[in-house]
Amino acid sequence: MHFTLDDIQQLTDPAAFKRGEAYFRQNKVIFSNLDEVHEQIIAEVRGTEPYPYEVFLFWEGDTLTSDCSCPVGYNCKHGVAAGMQWLSKAKAPGNAKSPNNTKAPDKAKASDKAPGKSSLTQWLAALPTDTAPDTGTTELQPARHYLLYRLEHHQGQFVLALYKSYLKKDGSWGQQKSYYVNAYHLSWDTPDFYLPEDLITLKQLPALTYNSAMLSLQGEDGYLALTRLLSSQRLMPVFGNQPLQQAEPRALNWAWQETNAGQQLVARLDGLTDWQLLAVNPPCYLNRKKAIIGDIITPLSSDRIAHLCDMPPVPKEQMAITAAHLRRAFTPEQLPLEQEPELVTADTPIPHLTLTMAQTQEGLPQPGAQLHFEYSGIVQRPCYFSNFPEQAQIHDHGGHQYLVKRNKAAENGYCDQLYDLGLWPSAELDELWTPDTHDDIQIVRQWQALLEQDVPELERQGWRIGKAPDYRFEIHDARFDIELQDQHSGWFDFSLGLQLGDTKLDTMEVIGAWLQADMPAELLLPVGDDWLRVDTQPLWTLRDLLMELFDQSRLNQPVTLPGFQAAQLQGLELDARQAPLTRAMMAQLQNFTGLQPVPVPAGLRAELRPYQQQGLNWLGFLHRYGLGGILADDMGLGKTLQALALIQHLKETDQLQQPAMILAPTSLVGNWQHEASRFTPDLRVLIIHGPQRHAAFEQIDDHDLVITTYPLLLRDSEHYAQQHFGVLVLDEAQAIKNPITKVAQRVRELKGGLRLCLSGTPLENHLGELWALMDFVLPGLLGGRSRFNRNYRQPIETDGNRQRQQELGQRLAPFMLRRTKAEVVKELPEKTEITQYVELQGKQRALYESIRVSMEKRLRTLVAQKGMARSHIEFLDALLKLRQACIDPRLVKLEKAADIKEHAKLDWLSDALPRMLEEGRHILVFSQFTEVLGLIEADLKQQNISYSKLTGKTRKRQEAINRFQQGEARIFLISLKAGGSGLNLTAADVVIHVDPWWNPAVENQATDRAHRIGQDKPVFVYKLVAADTVEERIQQMQQQKQALADALFSDAGSAGLPSDADSLLALLS
Repeated sequence: MHFTLDDIQQLTDPAAFKRGEAYFRQNKVIFSNLDEVHEQIIAEVRGTEPYPYEVFLFWEGDTLTSDCSCPVGYNCKHGVAAGMQWLSKAKAPGNAKSPNNTKAPDKAKASDKAPGKSSLTQWLAALPTDTAPDTGTTELQPARHYLLYRLEHHQGQFVLALYKSYLKKDGSWGQQKSYYVNAYHLSWDTPDFYLPEDLITLKQLPALTYNSAMLSLQGEDGYLALTRLLSSQRLMPVFGNQPLQQAEPRALNWAWQETNAGQQLVARLDGLTDWQLLAVNPPCYLNRKKAIIGDIITPLSSDRIAHLCDMPPVPKEQMAITAAHLRRAFTPEQLPLEQEPELVTADTPIPHLTLTMAQTQEGLPQPGAQLHFEYSGIVQRPCYFSNFPEQAQIHDHGGHQYLVKRNKAAENGYCDQLYDLGLWPSAELDELWTPDTHDDIQIVRQWQALLEQDVPELERQGWRIGKAPDYRFEIHDARFDIELQDQHSGWFDFSLGLQLGDTKLDTMEVIGAWLQADMPAELLLPVGDDWLRVDTQPLWTLRDLLMELFDQSRLNQPVTLPGFQAAQLQGLELDARQAPLTRAMMAQLQNFTGLQPVPVPAGLRAELRPYQQQGLNWLGFLHRYGLGGILADDMGLGKTLQALALIQHLKETDQLQQPAMILAPTSLVGNWQHEASRFTPDLRVLIIHGPQRHAAFEQIDDHDLVITTYPLLLRDSEHYAQQHFGVLVLDEAQAIKNPITKVAQRVRELKGGLRLCLSGTPLENHLGELWALMDFVLPGLLGGRSRFNRNYRQPIETDGNRQRQQELGQRLAPFMLRRTKAEVVKELPEKTEITQYVELQGKQRALYESIRVSMEKRLRTLVAQKGMARSHIEFLDALLKLRQACIDPRLVKLEKAADIKEHAKLDWLSDALPRMLEEGRHILVFSQFTEVLGLIEADLKQQNISYSKLTGKTRKRQEAINRFQQGEARIFLISLKAGGSGLNLTAADVVIHVDPWWNPAVENQATDRAHRIGQDKPVFVYKLVAADTVEERIQQMQQQKQALADALFSDAGSAGLPSDADSLLALLS
């Protein structure tokens, strides 16, 4: 695309043109390129913004136009700068526009034809003349300035230095000053002292730098410029004012000359000894003394002549290989040699593998193989990360010269073979072929297989296999030795060692490497120049113990451990000759076989079922070895009984040197008290409860069993600071499931021997709760909390890791005994009745007491005045109010009952019902009061538990029954009057009586809704009794004076009162 300076000036106004010209002179044009497809110039110009502007120059009709990304956008200063930059790059002179963009010729002139002439005649007449620039010279006129050229040597090359000089009348030159030329300005501003041939020369030859006073003299343009300047008489030597003259051509000859350093190649010109090469094409010579320049007659270019002239001397021993290289580059006509070389072509590679050792970035030994190819004995390295050589190469080998032609297909084929063997060239290890894996064990295994299987096969295929001097690859197998030794009180010494021959290795170092490698089943370690392969599979069961001992730097010497740690040693090959007691304990921990039977205590007023006897044996085992555990039997299987049986056994065998402590929820204190008095009446029981409890602390050592609550422990912890208990039992131990609560922290501060947790649900939400319980009974068994989360909780709960789940189960098995009802179903009776005592607390207890006191006073006065027979209705009303206060204060229609938040029975149900559902139970809940069922219903809704309900107001009775029987709802709320008889609910296996029915026959009739023909599961019947209330006294009356109870509460409620007024009034005492 061509245009002139005038076209650029037409782009914009003079002021913008001037700013654009300044931008050009300040080199703000980054680049300018021609887009031939769209016939436009694309450029980038720096402006005032941090990013350059994009400029497009193009012809729009007859007008040069620019578009720019600057705010002006059209025909701006950036377009001017881009146009000047492109104009300065143009080599060819002339200001005509591109043929594609020339203005349309004048139509009149285009159609003007000479009449009477043929087309051929016209074509010949219009034949264009030669417009090539005249290479002749202008005759010089004295007394004016001219451009003078001096042939100077600058930075290793000949250049034309420019001078503005004055030609005197006597023909000499004066006023010579260096002249700096700007080729860009020549297109519109030519100095008047220029001759036409000067413009040609200046545009032909590039300046050394921008605005330079020197022109580069090279190539064909340099030769034409020399020829022109020689005839102009303005080409001067570096010194002097006599112009250089054209001399005759001379032939170039080559000769080898003997020197001390070897054979030296010498270039000679016919008849001329002192000359210099001018690097133009065709090449020329310069003789400074004679001030002449002439052509060199040679088939070589000036570049090749210059390179040959720079050739250093060739030692005799390298002459043959040098001759081979020269002959490949030059023909005999171009360069004669004293002796023609004999080249042998080598184009068949033979693969070589050299087995060697390297070091990884971590400093570990790395076996590998170095690959190279031999072409007739000439070694060539593979081109893994570089371009394959396209030209053949000459090599001197064994006194012969070889032309090595690399066979790319064959070499790639050999590399593919190594890829197929699982090897890979490592750029970090000097292109060493190593097993394609980062696993140390896999590296050694693959390398061993390579040596045994693949290397012999490669040798059969013609590969050559060698070994580096430093290559050594040997694997030694080793196993850990685990030794045990019995110590006192069930403890034992544990030591772990590893031998390599006679050398004992550093256990800490090996275990550290194993842990860092993420505990693989097999560990490979570098030992000197060899490898040690250690079977670490047995360490998996010990990993928590090993991690703890490693953190404490205690693995290089025997460590004394508590007995429970022996559970981690199951299945290991041990040297236990010095630890018979520990081995016996391990056997018992593994499967409970061989547990020493614990005789049923003489003072136990109960017959233990087989599974309960097994539980007692297990508890005795834990106590014997100073261990602890979690008794996690299903609700109703007698955890309380088994714990009391152990305490009674310890008392009878004089092993209860300090009292046992029971920590229980407040609502269960009464239950423990009643169960102890029922099953173990010989135990001296101390209840630390209520506002008057402080005197009890002085009596602890005088009792066998101390019972208190979790909330009171927070208040009374200082009283237990120096107290040691023989047995610590946590009932409903999920109370400490959050280890950071104050209750959990205070519990852990208690001092005791056997620590026992009772919980039917040791795991309610996540494994962290189970850790909290186990960390109380056996601190350290599962490690710290964070380590447990990392090793077990996250892999099991988040990743679903079955292996870790099984390992955790195996770790816990000796110390957590859990039996479900389904597992012991054959040992259970058809019906198990459980009286569940609950404690009235706070304002609920105060409400009950206020009603009791007022009613007792009133009825005693009434009976004294009217007699019992006439006080029957008032007495039943008093009992009703007391029963309602026992169940829930909201049933009592008194103003002071409205704000009471304690609800002992409903709180028990709220906790027990979800746990029973988790066990898969189907539950009937009976109450005499429909209002009670409504309160239970509201609580179930709040917990999102589905249920069915049957009262006298239920219209679709069968639909409610079917929902329960078919399993849609597993809790059935039933009022005694609506469902106490006539129903067949064999889906149920749990019956709960919220408020005891005073007639046992009616209560039994309701229970028989589940316990009847067709029932294939044992039925558990819970009777909720508020401790130390009228409910407890009526229950005692049922047992001791059944006749009186039957008379008081007949089915019709119309039986007459007995005459024993003192017995009836005792109910209110």
